[in-house]
This record gives sequence, C-alpha cells and structure tokens, in this order.
Amino acid sequence: MSDIIILIFATNLKGSENMQYCIVLFPSNELTEEANAYRMRYDSESEIIPPHIKLDQPFEADEQFISELSSRLKLIASTTKEFTVTVNKISTLFPQHDVLCYKVNPSTELVELHKNICKELPCEIKNGNFIPHIIIGQNLSHDEQSDVLAQIKMGAPKFEESFSSFSLLRQNENEKWEIIKTYQFGC
Repeated sequence: MSDIIILIFATNLKGSENMQYCIVLFPSNELTEEANAYRMRYDSESEIIPPHIKLDQPFEADEQFISELSSRLKLIASTTKEFTVTVNKISTLFPQHDVLCYKVNPSTELVELHKNICKELPCEIKNGNFIPHIIIGQNLSHDEQSDVLAQIKMGAPKFEESFSSFSLLRQNENEKWEIIKTYQFGC
C-alpha cells in the first residue's frame, strides 16, 4: 500500500512573506525505485524532490492561508477513501511540456481528490487540464528526449498504486523537502 503525500512546495519569495506551494502525491516504494532508475539519468531535479504526481500548479500563499488550508486538508482526508490508480505507460507531455513521464490513468477517486483540493486553492491556479503523471526525465533537448523515449517506451512496467494518506511537506534551505504532517484517509 502506498501513501499519498500532499507536498506543499515552500519557497520563500524574496521581499515577500508569502511562500510558493504545490500539492502532490507520492507513489509506492516500488514505483519510486523504478522511476528513480530513470530520473538519475534523465531528470536534473531528481535530488530535489522524489517522484510524485502533482495535483495542481504551484501557488503563492502566506502562513495564515497554509494554516487554514491544513485544516481543510484534514477534512478532505477524513472524507477520502483509499483508492487505486494504474500506471502503465511511458510517454511525454510534448508539446505542452518537454518531459518524459509515467502516465497515470486517473481513477474517479483521484480526479475527485484533485477537484476537492482545487476548491481550497486560490482561483488563478484552477485553470488547465488535470493530466496526472510522474516525471522521469526533464530538461532534455527535444531530440534527446525523443531518443530516450524510443529506447524505454516498450519496457514500461504496469503498476497498481493504492493510496491511503497524504502529507504536507516543506522545502528546506538546501532545497530538499521534509514532511510536516501526514493525514490518513477516513480519519
């Protein structure tokens, strides 16, 4: 069983008391290890953050908003039931983004969690389609990305990921992330 971890990216914006935040899910250890095998070679951000499924785009907020959001995230977790998603394809998000990724087949429960969290966030980040994925390569040239994709596309394993919790994380001064609080589903 995997934990969903709500990752709040926290980066202090110069001259502002606001921080930059984002909410993500973390996959199981098995999928994390598989993704990291690619990320060590093809993802320049592999040391900053573990493999994850981003639930929405980064947003700016202050500590008061995050404190209030934390209470609402607890409520969301209490009404969310464990769910499963399938990950079974390596692809790209080109032309929107030049990244290699595992495509996540969104379950009804994952989409519902995404919508519930989006309701609690500033309205300017609610735009766009929700395309759940786990990045395994980025900051590659388009040609390099195409070559790598052709090599690894056929070997994509299938994962069934079960999620039962999520956590708040904060970015340290060294740009690494730490868990602030974990919320169990149904509690």
